[in-house]
Amino acid sequence: MKIMWILVSALLLLTGCASQQMDANQFSGFISQKYYSQLKTVEIPSKQTSYRYLSPNFNPADYSQVMIDPVIAFPKPQATEQVSLGTVRALQEKMTVLLEESFAEILPITKMTKPGVLRVQTAISGVNLSNKALAVYQYIPIALVAASINTAAGGRDQEVKLYIEMQVVDAQSNEVLAVGVREILGEDLETAKSKLDASQLNEGLAVAGADMVSSLKDIFQK
Repeated sequence: MKIMWILVSALLLLTGCASQQMDANQFSGFISQKYYSQLKTVEIPSKQTSYRYLSPNFNPADYSQVMIDPVIAFPKPQATEQVSLGTVRALQEKMTVLLEESFAEILPITKMTKPGVLRVQTAISGVNLSNKALAVYQYIPIALVAASINTAAGGRDQEVKLYIEMQVVDAQSNEVLAVGVREILGEDLETAKSKLDASQLNEGLAVAGADMVSSLKDIFQK
């Protein structure tokens, strides 16, 4: 019994202290592998995890308009008990609107392929629901036992993360000029049996939009 207690305690502590960094296994293949390997962590206002690559050939001054492709889900999503295909489609629509509104603050939106136009291609590459890390007060022995029982019963809060991959290309040549990967945090689900609603990402999407506008202003010197 003592050995089992030690194992449970160690497992819970490891779960609570897990790194918040995204790893290579979370990359979907939507973007060419050679760009994944060049991604660098970037500081964004929200302090959430974000990676970016800018081509040395990218001169923002060469571009005066932007095309926004509808956001897709990649790879093709499979419905789960907690995340329906309807929820994924709703998130795609919300993300498309967010991109249009964010880029419109910097460049006029166009549907024409012509010189001086950037094309933004974006995919939702995953929705991750996982047990929320234990708070410090939960590491005391009595609370650890309660947390382990709650987890076994599917009662732990579920942390929600949406993963986004984006590439920006020259609309005429299709040359990749910029690549970005980030996570967007949603509202926690009450249990491992709760169903995700797209509205639970509203606040996270708003934060991502503010981050995007800030980054674009920096890149385009607006």
